[in-house]
Amino acid sequence: MTISERIFDVLKRSGKKQADLAKHVGVRSNTVSDWKNKGINPSADLIPKIAEFLGVSCDYLLTGKEHPGISASNIHNSAVVQGNHATTLIVKNGKEEGRELSDQEVELLRIFNLLDVKRQTALLSYAYKLEDECQQE
Repeated sequence: MTISERIFDVLKRSGKKQADLAKHVGVRSNTVSDWKNKGINPSADLIPKIAEFLGVSCDYLLTGKEHPGISASNIHNSAVVQGNHATTLIVKNGKEEGRELSDQEVELLRIFNLLDVKRQTALLSYAYKLEDECQQE
């Protein structure tokens, strides 16, 4: 998978828009469309901003390898995807479950989305640490 393919894969999975990516990165929407339609990879200086917008590491965009702090083993075969109107889709071990997010969950997502990738990773690492502590009690 190429860098541009990974970008659009994450965009699709996250429900984020190409136009928002273009605005965040500081390029025209046509430029982002060219990445997708012509298979052009973005210039290297844009990778950190793209990674920040998508909530992934630069390593992931460049190589496809997961960030060391965010691996499949850390998330225990679970994924949470935020949708519209504070609704969430939880995929756990291949089974889908939809429900409304609590006010606390919405607030955590709001804060998480304000952070840069480095701080998001730190927050996730801390959350995993708390999860491990709870499982040991």
